[in-house]
Amino acid sequence: MTKSTTTAEWTNPAGCNCLALRQAARHVTQFYDQFLAASGLRATQYSILARLQRRGPMSINALAADWSWIAPRLAATFCPCSATD
Repeated sequence: MTKSTTTAEWTNPAGCNCLALRQAARHVTQFYDQFLAASGLRATQYSILARLQRRGPMSINALAADWSWIAPRLAATFCPCSATD
């Protein structure tokens, strides 16, 4: 954004790329989910396993902190039966 950009231009929804980026991310996630379906993994689970492979073993609390998640949510990603309401 340049200094000549007015507030009205900056807040114009038509010029916002946030929605386009969110939609693109959703499409990429759906692609991974379809590709991984045969293995029984979801894209979120695959991402966590890939992170662990790169960084090595870590506790669920350390992993959750690394991703700015709370540990119970991270645990529920791997075992939906552990999710609490």
